[in-house]
Amino acid sequence: MKLDDTSLLGWRSGAVIFDCDGTLIDSEMINASALQSVLAPLGVNIPLGDLHQRFTGIDNASVLRQLNDEAGFRFPLDFEAQMQSATYEFVAGLANPMPWANEVVTALSEAGIVLSVASNSTFRDVERMLAKADLRNYFGMRIATRDGVAAPKPAPDVYILAATLSNAAPRECVAIEDSPAGISAARTAGMNVIGYRPPTSPFKPTELHTAGASFVIHDLRMLVGRGEGYS
Repeated sequence: MKLDDTSLLGWRSGAVIFDCDGTLIDSEMINASALQSVLAPLGVNIPLGDLHQRFTGIDNASVLRQLNDEAGFRFPLDFEAQMQSATYEFVAGLANPMPWANEVVTALSEAGIVLSVASNSTFRDVERMLAKADLRNYFGMRIATRDGVAAPKPAPDVYILAATLSNAAPRECVAIEDSPAGISAARTAGMNVIGYRPPTSPFKPTELHTAGASFVIHDLRMLVGRGEGYS
């Protein structure tokens, strides 16, 4: 089924699959802050804005590999675990839904549309974020995360798993994504993709289009025929 509009209220052939960080949950800057908090004691001081720009949509293992290459020394063996622990603690107090996320998810659910999540975060973090945002119950067991697949985004694995959990073929699904890595993952899986670019996004609309988004919206309400602003 070809995507010809940003409103998904009439989508019936498969599932609507949301990315979590930066799409449903306002957590991208939280992730950057958590990373900064574990880098600083090691003498690695990177501005928060740079961390946000460089690592949005990237899984922790890939972040660590890049940092290892740049820093000129090897991080402690438990550094990835430190990153994960810091993220979990930051999320507990700071994560909130993106603007209009609750309204949009509720409207899509009430229209009978199957909703799923595909995330580069861990299952534990995703569950905690969704619960804090009062979104957890809309997704049931249809939550695919990086710890349930062989490779994280930009590989297509989490999107293929999300489609499987939704009993849908990837070509019948629409993904909502805020990063080029996530858009590329969904497109490689064979899905339609709508890019989401909130005001805090580090990406230009052209970057999301180039990655494979059919539309780029600036307001989640466009998914239910409300709001305004797309590229």
